[in-house]
Amino acid sequence: MTTKVDGTLGVDHVQGGVGGVVNAGPAFAARRTTIQNVTNNADATVIFTTEDFDIGGVYNPANGRFQPNVAGYYQVSAAFISNSDGELSAAALMLLKNGASNMASAVQYLNGSAAGTRSVSFLIYMNGSTDYLEVVATLTGTVALYVDAAASRPATFSAFLARAA
Repeated sequence: MTTKVDGTLGVDHVQGGVGGVVNAGPAFAARRTTIQNVTNNADATVIFTTEDFDIGGVYNPANGRFQPNVAGYYQVSAAFISNSDGELSAAALMLLKNGASNMASAVQYLNGSAAGTRSVSFLIYMNGSTDYLEVVATLTGTVALYVDAAASRPATFSAFLARAA
């Protein structure tokens, strides 16, 4: 196996797929660095507006969907900080497959606290054609509920092909 490093970003690519290493596959990392307002007690797709990288063009920053073009098993991670200008009684981060199936979630009942971090990480099979994933926030509270994000603490969403089908 040969590893090439470009000196600024780390591993450029790996050749000779040995021991489960995938030679080339879809991968992306995206973040949100501005607040996204959320309606009380309603599902809202979190839109990660800035792509750090998108190998294979699999993430759409317009609708927040990850739709891989290779069938296989993907390691997916997402995180955000929920917040409110009033009281936040519950917050959930959900990873939805095809808009319906809740594949992973992080729910917290906050009892009046204003902020908290939610995160999920999950290994999931994707068919490489029609399957897509999106991150959904559901916040319950009083005033001005939002996914809090700034350059110093962005909301994040990422995935990579762990094993082709």
